[in-house]
Amino acid sequence: MLLLNVKLLKFAGFTQQKEGTGWIYPDGTFCYDVPVFTCSLDACFKWLWPKLKGRNKAIYFAFEGDGLCTCEIEISGFMEQPYGASESAKDSTPELAFCVALEKLIDTYF
Repeated sequence: MLLLNVKLLKFAGFTQQKEGTGWIYPDGTFCYDVPVFTCSLDACFKWLWPKLKGRNKAIYFAFEGDGLCTCEIEISGFMEQPYGASESAKDSTPELAFCVALEKLIDTYF
């Protein structure tokens, strides 16, 4: 999960200083504490959701009887993708499902 969070931090515009010495927020502020996206939907929607460029964006969560959460992210009107893009993931928490689905979008389209 640490590697996933680092990947999402970079996608959100955070810059890592020399390894282990801290991060620079997108606004230029230096910090040691950064959002842990895999544990906070608030952080996901504050930092990651706005980075998804597109005319229309949608997100769906489904909580299933097996205790898992499915998250689907849909984006349309970006990067010459006429029909848009969507990815989904199933995991133990909504935060983690969102992060895994977003990672799939990043790997494929960004």
